Amino acid sequence: MGKRVVWGIALLASHLLFFAGGSVLARHGALGDFVQQTKRADAQVTLGHYSAYRDIAVEITTKRYDRAKCNAELMASSMLDDVKACVGNPNC
Repeated sequence: MGKRVVWGIALLASHLLFFAGGSVLARHGALGDFVQQTKRADAQVTLGHYSAYRDIAVEITTKRYDRAKCNAELMASSMLDDVKACVGNPNC
C-alpha cells in the first residue's frame, strides 16, 4: 500500500511538472508569435506612409502643389477615419 501511494504521488508530481513546463513553453511561443505579427503589421503601415509621403515629396519637387495638397488631405482624412473607427470599437 505504501509503495502505491509513493508511486501515485511521483506520477502526479511528474505530470504536474510536464504540464507546467508545457504551459511555459506555449506562453513563450505565443508571445513571440504576437511580437512577430505586430512587427509585420507595423512594417506594412510604415511602408504605406513612406509611399504616400514619397509621392507628396515628388509632387512638391515638380511644383504640383495642388496635387500634393490634395494627396496630403486625403491621407490625413483616411488616418482620421481609421482612428474614429478604432475609438468607436471597444475591441480595438
